[in-house]
Amino acid sequence: MSLSEKLFSSFSILFFIIALALGAALVLMSHMSPIEAFLLSFIVCGIGFEGLWLFAGNFFISNSTASSMGWPTDDPFQKELAFAGLALAAGAFIGIWIHGNFWFGLALMNAVFRLGTSSIRLGHMREKGNRSDLVAGPSVYLSGIAVPLITLVLAFISFLS
Repeated sequence: MSLSEKLFSSFSILFFIIALALGAALVLMSHMSPIEAFLLSFIVCGIGFEGLWLFAGNFFISNSTASSMGWPTDDPFQKELAFAGLALAAGAFIGIWIHGNFWFGLALMNAVFRLGTSSIRLGHMREKGNRSDLVAGPSVYLSGIAVPLITLVLAFISFLS
């Protein structure tokens, strides 16, 4: 496993743990409801920090990231993908101050993007036998499926209340 694979896989787990800890801290130390506290923590960590990480990996070390995934290098689409991550991060960090319906829209946009990219990675795993951690590891199951679904469910509950 390459260094970039280890870093990307580890940070998915780290961002998830930080989101849980931040959510618990917000519940204990503020007047936020558990739904709002964990929603905010997953927006900041699961969309914001993950979006920055997506940007960095696909913009600054794009060839290393691509080769770690078993994908072609020197592909300009990867740099375009980097800016999708940056856009998600910008929306998430603005979401610290803008609440309400904005959170639901942001969670929905993130879920569509992350679930879509995860389905492509898992399809690549199935069709090509690619078992790279960045294709079939924690970064897909946690950052690409679990966190977007958790965030979307929390946003939907918050939207209804």
